[in-house]
Amino acid sequence: MKLFLKLIVLSSILCCTACRKDVLRVKQLQIISIASTQQLNNALFTPDQLGILVAGDRFEHGQYWISKDLGTTWELQSLPNEVKGLFGLCVYEHKLYSTAMDMRVVKMQDTQVTNVQTKMLLNKAEFLSAISFAQAQQGVAVSALGTDSGALVVL
Repeated sequence: MKLFLKLIVLSSILCCTACRKDVLRVKQLQIISIASTQQLNNALFTPDQLGILVAGDRFEHGQYWISKDLGTTWELQSLPNEVKGLFGLCVYEHKLYSTAMDMRVVKMQDTQVTNVQTKMLLNKAEFLSAISFAQAQQGVAVSALGTDSGALVVL
């Protein structure tokens, strides 16, 4: 009986410690100010440590920021005027994809934004809030705000 109780206590201790959540301990927080007057909507770091921020209110000009020093400084990149509020963000095969107002998907092929392509998916004044790619030429974008039940758009 004592052996059985010891096994129960030991297994309880092991279960409690195995299921413990990882605790993030932050030694110091640093708030970095950037010169954006728009709301910041998404951030991403690529495997080669390029930082990307997308910003913009729903009907305002979208903003695209890059950082080449792990987020210490951010540089604003120019976008065409038809790009309003950028929300979703992903990188696939060295191309940056972002979702924008008016159900647009914005594709940029380099950090200097020299080749911007926009594609209006649906003729609606809504925005796509997230984007992801499983493989080349096959991705999905999600719209949850501005629709009754949300929309999943296959690219």
